Amino acid sequence: DPHSLSRNASKKRFYGQCFEFPRLRRAAGMVYTDREEQNLAERSCPGLPPGYIVPLGADEPDRDQVAVATGTLRSRFPEWKDKTLVLFLGRIHPKKGLDLLLPAFDQVRQRCPHAHLVLAGPIADEYRDTLRSTISSYQLDSHITETGIVSGNDKWALYRLAELFVLPSYQ
Repeated sequence: DPHSLSRNASKKRFYGQCFEFPRLRRAAGMVYTDREEQNLAERSCPGLPPGYIVPLGADEPDRDQVAVATGTLRSRFPEWKDKTLVLFLGRIHPKKGLDLLLPAFDQVRQRCPHAHLVLAGPIADEYRDTLRSTISSYQLDSHITETGIVSGNDKWALYRLAELFVLPSYQ
């Protein structure tokens, strides 16, 4: 991905040219999840072997179990009552674009006081203090819930509860 390669570019260029790109070019084939991922890889590393698109799959969740998980989450997070939930679900890390999301959410919250941001996922240890400081600087502490890691039916329940899903990642 060009964004990833642009960070510490000289080190990555050296490592890629000397070690990683020759290995990739010797592979029998490349597997991508979509055409854009393939295009980005082929631009970054010309001469790759043939690529094959294998979309990510997800089994349809059991609706009854998701309904139970939805109720459990509502009980666990009473601050969500009568709120419009905006969901960020993913690894909470600087490259995921929370530096863009938090000021944007602050503007949304000023216009829609019932908006509530749910940050679901593991927080990178080195990012925790910065994230909390940024949240406080926008006075969003009472408008954001950090759930930690969610999976399975809880994940599907969060999607069901949310009015909007956001993922402003740099990648």
